[in-house]
Amino acid sequence: MLDLVDGILSRQEIVWQAAWSDGFGVEMADIWSTQQVVTLQVSGQQDRRLLATVNDENGRVATGPIPVRPNEPVNFGRLPEGGYRVIVGGSTPAGPLPVSKPFLVLDPDAKA
Repeated sequence: MLDLVDGILSRQEIVWQAAWSDGFGVEMADIWSTQQVVTLQVSGQQDRRLLATVNDENGRVATGPIPVRPNEPVNFGRLPEGGYRVIVGGSTPAGPLPVSKPFLVLDPDAKA
């Protein structure tokens, strides 16, 4: 984006370079019910060995680490009501940088 702005302002030709992609992504809903099984899908995993861990809102491990299999959803089971963060990272310190995703689990039967 900055290259585009610089090219417009300087009126010079923009030379686009392919971005180096060593990362991967995570896909999951932002809000879950206590009656649902929480799942996560990892995209761009390729042949990397990844682990997924869910931490609660206090930073304690709620579940995991769970090995991530290519092209398969990661199943964390049902979680109690609260705020969570899933962290997906390499199984070794030299692995790819971790990716995290916050999410909420709400109890539909709880009274407001």
